[in-house]
Amino acid sequence: MPKISTVEALLLILIGIVADLINWVPVVNWLVAIFMFPITQIYFRMKGVRGHYALIGNIMELIPGLSVLPAYTFAMLATIYLDKNPQLTEKV
Repeated sequence: MPKISTVEALLLILIGIVADLINWVPVVNWLVAIFMFPITQIYFRMKGVRGHYALIGNIMELIPGLSVLPAYTFAMLATIYLDKNPQLTEKV
């Protein structure tokens, strides 16, 4: 059974999209990365979900050239997808 509900998944995707849009501002992207890292990691640990893909997305946002990519959104989507399909996490 998935640990992230549909409503939570939609909110996480929305937060990822907003964070990626804010990351286009040069100085603000570091502030977003500083706030998003602990928030996402603590949330996924509280839910009992492996947040490795969110961690990869957070690290990608700290790298100057990669911060323009929608890493938060992709990381949230990957984490939610793997939570909804637990048979895939056994292979990863």
